[in-house]
Amino acid sequence: MLHRTSEEDYFELNGIAKTRLHPVRMKTFFVAVLFFEAIMFGVTLFAMNVSEYITRPIWPKINALDWSIFVIQLILTLVFLRTRIAYQHQKIQATFLSAVTFLMSVSVYIPFFVMWEDSRTPVYVAHMGVISLLLGLVILVYCTYRSMIRVQKGMFRKGGRLLYDFQNKVGTVKVPLIGACVILAGSFARYASSEGVSSEMFQPLGYLFICIVLQYTLSIVMPEFFLLTYCKFRFESFLIQAPPELNIQVKASPKEIKGLSMPFQTLKYWAGWDMRGKKASFGALLIVWTELAIIMFILYALLHLTDAEGRAELARFQAFIGPAAIVSYTFALAVLLPVQLVLFLIQLTARMRRHFKKTEQ
Repeated sequence: MLHRTSEEDYFELNGIAKTRLHPVRMKTFFVAVLFFEAIMFGVTLFAMNVSEYITRPIWPKINALDWSIFVIQLILTLVFLRTRIAYQHQKIQATFLSAVTFLMSVSVYIPFFVMWEDSRTPVYVAHMGVISLLLGLVILVYCTYRSMIRVQKGMFRKGGRLLYDFQNKVGTVKVPLIGACVILAGSFARYASSEGVSSEMFQPLGYLFICIVLQYTLSIVMPEFFLLTYCKFRFESFLIQAPPELNIQVKASPKEIKGLSMPFQTLKYWAGWDMRGKKASFGALLIVWTELAIIMFILYALLHLTDAEGRAELARFQAFIGPAAIVSYTFALAVLLPVQLVLFLIQLTARMRRHFKKTEQ
């Protein structure tokens, strides 16, 4: 949808990339999100060890996955705290920005479900949490699609109204509050009429309000981060030059597409997309396959190697590693093949549309 846009269509976003979303200024946000995730995961771990009501076997696996993600996030945050690296790897930094913001919007619900199980509130309260989470994801998809439409309409050109026109469309800002009120109103109405309700049982609903407001607000903000990441990969002008005293030259995009740092571009090339003179070797495609297989292996290990208390056992891991590697590569291939097919159909459809337009002219 955005391949027909030009660099002029992102003029205002380029200004934001040099000010509010400057590579150096992102460091503060990364640290803040890291502390936020530490609190979310720490509360989950504390509740698991203290509460006698949190007994579901899935919680140790969720806890192991949480802290594995946190370690990765901690390492990348520490890496991008270095100004030199922040300037040199702006594409990866922008991708990391989008990823941690999405993670923040989702992880806020983990303490809610812990609180729900600990307070022994009715199951429909948990259902309201699931509905709220899914509705937030729907809002994110809608806002992302809307942002692409606004780019095509020239809202990011010089003097444009950007992603949201806050002067004339105040209703856009009210979406999180309206969603939270609608969902919580139904919960409170049903919950207050129940028998044997204590004041402690209302705590999950109060925290759910915070979850809804935070997730829905971030869902409105994230499309701007997605557009920034897209522009970092597409336009050289979005790669901010470092100050002369750092003696850093931001490298232009290479003619060869590397599978390790450009997995999606590699898949697009092998699906037949026009990559503007850039090429990806078969080795790059194998690297992308291996990257996805490693991710599958880590997730598979976290879900199957933990005992009842969430601890991994070395003996089980040694017997597990061989078959798990084969399964991981198989699942990775099962994911890549449909993705390649979808990318091929997209570029084929676009090519046919261009052909028909030329024929009509």
